[in-house]
Amino acid sequence: EVLKIVLQLPALAGPEFDALEPAAFLVDAHRQVRVAIAAAGGTSAGVTGPAWAEKIAAQLSDERVRRGVSALSVEPLHSGADTVERYAAAVLARMHEIVTSRQIAAVKSKLQRINPQEQPDEHARLFGDLIGLESYRRNLRERAIGGTS
Repeated sequence: EVLKIVLQLPALAGPEFDALEPAAFLVDAHRQVRVAIAAAGGTSAGVTGPAWAEKIAAQLSDERVRRGVSALSVEPLHSGADTVERYAAAVLARMHEIVTSRQIAAVKSKLQRINPQEQPDEHARLFGDLIGLESYRRNLRERAIGGTS
């Protein structure tokens, strides 16, 4: 859904999407599209409509992925009663929340392997990172469900 928003409404996705690393996308084809979007100038390239999808597709060597870009560029968004702007903001916030949740899991894993008695500085640093990430995730969740923009 995030890729559909970027392909159909790049101006709405903006820097929020461009901040996502390719690793945020777990499916290889989606990761390839993310890389192609960056190679095409990102959402700030100022291109929209069919020319935007074509510019992205031109960056891809895999024909299946190019066809996927074409399909996603015309598939209807699942916005329901939300405005397209609100829907795009919520979907992007949710994507960032998912990425942040993965980061939280990685930090928790590191924290479990560190003995706070033997490495107090590293433990404190990681714990601080964890608190910051948890706070950021809560903010993203509120944005995704419509609490704040």
